[in-house]
Amino acid sequence: MYDRKTWIVVIACALLLAANVFYSQKNAQHLAEQKRLAAAEEAAKKPADTPATPAEAAAANDQPGSLVETEPQSQLAEVLMTLETDQTVFTFTSLGGGLKYAEFKDQKPGMEGPVRVNRHGSSPIGALSDGPDRLETTSYEFVEKDSVEGKTVVFRGKLPSGLWLKKTWSLVEGNAGSSYLLDFKLQIENATQNSVNLENYSVFLGTASPLDHVENAAQTGFVWHDDGKFHSTPASSFAKGWFKKEQTQINESLEKADFAGVT
Repeated sequence: MYDRKTWIVVIACALLLAANVFYSQKNAQHLAEQKRLAAAEEAAKKPADTPATPAEAAAANDQPGSLVETEPQSQLAEVLMTLETDQTVFTFTSLGGGLKYAEFKDQKPGMEGPVRVNRHGSSPIGALSDGPDRLETTSYEFVEKDSVEGKTVVFRGKLPSGLWLKKTWSLVEGNAGSSYLLDFKLQIENATQNSVNLENYSVFLGTASPLDHVENAAQTGFVWHDDGKFHSTPASSFAKGWFKKEQTQINESLEKADFAGVT
């Protein structure tokens, strides 16, 4: 039971609490208005910012931490983008954030149709791998503000490990054979507290297949140009031989790689 004195105390406390809430709201509104006026006054004192050049904008977007500001939008449906030269049509996919395939315009069609690089690829060129047959399946976001129509395609995504990736694909201009070339830039940021060994990761370079029935396995393989020298390893090197076991992975050390791919 509450006596009369107790009810007086309770009522007094309630009145004080109500007064405190009322004046707190008033003070908060007053402080917010002061901050707004101060910000407007400060902005008026500053000279107008000059527009950033494309190079400056790209550099700002490549700064550490630029990939991890917001979660990428959920995007499960595949989105395709294309870049085109007089010789090649490059088709990119948001599933893996890479080159789905490249189709060559002036090459004689093979037994499967137009000549394509990565026709049978389970993943796009540029997908990350952390071991044999372990390729990423990340759904990437197309970054329109960093892309340049007809010249550059940019994707951003987050791996299950917590690594953030930004993949920039650009046409190459002004060099011999540039109609067949792409510039690929991969930016990786670790937003977690865990250490990551990047030596465990590799980049998928696509698949190649015979153009005609008369070709044999020795004519299909992977190639690389390292320190001025060209190297080629046929697909048959993975098969079991007289003095070697079947291989699922072949490792080669590179000193100064210029390019690598499949043929």
